[in-house]
Amino acid sequence: MGRTLLVHSGRENWRAWQKEYAPDHDLLILDPANSDFAAPTRCLLIQQGKVTATWFTGAIQASRSPLALLVGMTRLLPLAGENLIVIAPPVSLTPISKQILLGIAHQAAWDEIHIPSGHGCREWPWPIGPEEMEWEEGVPPLVRTAQRQSRWLELLENSELHEVWLDQVRLEGVRLGSGQAVNGELDDAICEVSGGVLLVVTDQELDDQDVSVAMDHAHASRSILVRPSKYVGLICSLALESGEEIGLGRIHSFDLQKRLMRVSSPAVVPAPVKVLKIGALRVEENGKESETQAPWTV
Repeated sequence: MGRTLLVHSGRENWRAWQKEYAPDHDLLILDPANSDFAAPTRCLLIQQGKVTATWFTGAIQASRSPLALLVGMTRLLPLAGENLIVIAPPVSLTPISKQILLGIAHQAAWDEIHIPSGHGCREWPWPIGPEEMEWEEGVPPLVRTAQRQSRWLELLENSELHEVWLDQVRLEGVRLGSGQAVNGELDDAICEVSGGVLLVVTDQELDDQDVSVAMDHAHASRSILVRPSKYVGLICSLALESGEEIGLGRIHSFDLQKRLMRVSSPAVVPAPVKVLKIGALRVEENGKESETQAPWTV
């Protein structure tokens, strides 16, 4: 079979087909909502039924982190064997879905591309002609949500607290840590400016005059005020300098005064964290997915 790109709509049971026709193939799962093998929000490489490599995307929707998804594919694809099935994110007839799916399709040379029977994506400019497939119906959305909650509970129950000092790591995925520090204008706050936007992380009540003076000093045209509590609950990844994941986690607390985030993760303490990748998905302590943070608002 060689290398196969499997495009599904999110409603099909592709696992049953894979177990019957290609049980020994490696799997590269690019659907960040998938929780068949591990907690979601990641690209997963599965070899002999086990997760052997991961890449963090930070959301369960591919459209919220398309760049991270493509980077994950680029990083994990060379680690896979020649007999490989790549599971794409669910396809829909939207511009962003088309862009993501065709971006994936042009990252490798495929022997086969499978798409859902009767789906309008057949007319898209695939690198090779796709084969329409009819798969049996998968589980309902509520069941998939419950499966993800179970994975999050499993992760949190097996976690330890890691202390991540912000002056010792690089942050990715959020506005915090991406700008130039603005010092001396506001007490008890982290202030950064990037792209003409002043980010202020504080628990203090600020009046308009305080913010206006800080914006003038930073040459900013607008500001974003964020409470430290907005970071609590966000899914994250403890990573090495290379971006390789040490462990998936959840931000447990943020001590603004100490510039310290405590992260719940199954990784062994102490972990050599050099990069903290912060996602958009917020998960409660009971494993329930509560919301997806809008891009670049924290």
